[in-house]
Formats: sequence, structure tokens, C-alpha cells
Amino acid sequence: MPNAIKKRLKLHQDWTNDIPLNNIWAIRFSAESGKMANVGNAIKHYLDIYRPHSFEVDPHLIDNVSDNAAEVGFMLAQAVAFPNESFNIETIGIAKGGGGIQPAQIGGSRSSENNVSITFLETNRDVFSFFIQPWIVAASYTGLIEDATEPGIKCIIEVIQYSRSKDNYLDKPEGSSSSGVEYTVRKIHTFYDAVPTNLEGGAISYGALSESDITRAVAFNFSYYEVKTL
Repeated sequence: MPNAIKKRLKLHQDWTNDIPLNNIWAIRFSAESGKMANVGNAIKHYLDIYRPHSFEVDPHLIDNVSDNAAEVGFMLAQAVAFPNESFNIETIGIAKGGGGIQPAQIGGSRSSENNVSITFLETNRDVFSFFIQPWIVAASYTGLIEDATEPGIKCIIEVIQYSRSKDNYLDKPEGSSSSGVEYTVRKIHTFYDAVPTNLEGGAISYGALSESDITRAVAFNFSYYEVKTL
């Protein structure tokens, strides 16, 4: 075997450079003032003012399907699409007679997306009809400007990604059979001041049931986000 391949394989035996398992993750929703029931009650508050008797809101719906353990959180999320990051490159034009001189390039404005898309699983007491849909309607009336004298309608979203623990990593091929697999946090995306802005309408039929019939995507707007580890 070529030496380069041996080095490549040895590289992936180290925890730092191993390939991550991107299907091991959890998501946690929390209100800036505590539990998501606070956001649910804020939704009811605003709808009672602007759209009374239009929606039934279950303030405890997200908390009721969230594990109390700090590292688990909401358990009905199926997928997360993170925002893109980019910035613009602009050029300074050259006046006529510049010959073959190329225009200078300068860094332009950052084109950061302030949206994260989360796909949820629908259940009988679904989070779409009894929390997110009325949340979007209430937020459309309140807007993004925060008023300290009014209930807060925004939340914090944490997406926690895991990988196998660094402990007993040197014997990776045999480690899982002897002591069981332990997992540790790889990184955490935290989105602040998040509020849903778009919900897929969904559809029903008498046809065969597919995954798309029981999952729907929700777009959340946020003000800024952080990426960190423990």
C-alpha cells in the first residue's frame, strides 16, 4: 500500500480528523425568558388583540415534546438546512487608455442569510396548526421590533451535533463492542431572535402515504448566530 494512503487512513483514526456522523444531532427551542410556553402565551396574547377566535394555540406543545435533558430538546425535528455565508467582490473600473491593466478587486458587503429551515414531523396534535401557524400570524402583527413592555415572541434555536467521544478512540474498530459507544458534542449552532416566517402549506390525498405527507418545512428568521463547542 502506498505510504500516502497509510497516512490518510491513520489521519482518520484520530478524533479531530475523523469523518463526522451528520445524522446524529438534536435541536432545542427556548424562549429568551425561559420555556417555549412563554412564547406560546405571547402568541395567544397578540392573537387575542389582532385575530381573536381565529386559531387554537397550545402554549405547551413544544415543551411537551421536548426532553428535559439539556442536551436533547425538541424531538420532532427531522432536518435542518443551515444558512449560506458569502460576501460580494466588487471591481474598480479602469479609465480608457489603461492598456492591459486589470480592474482592482475590493471586498464588498457580506451577504449573510438570516434564515434557517427546519423540517418537522407531523403528529395528531401537530406543532404546525397549534403553534407555528398562529406564531407566524402573530409575528406578522408584532414585527421584528422588540418592546420590553410587551411579551416576547422570539426564541433561541440551538442545533447540537454529536460524534463519537474522544474517550477510547484509539481502539475505534473494537471500542464499541467492549464498552459501548459514547458520544460527545462536535459543535453547536445557536440562532438568536428567531421567529418563523414561512410554513409549507402541505397537502392531503387518498393516495399512498409518503414521507412528504407527514413532514413540512418551516423557515425561521434570526438576527445573528454563533458556532461553538463545549
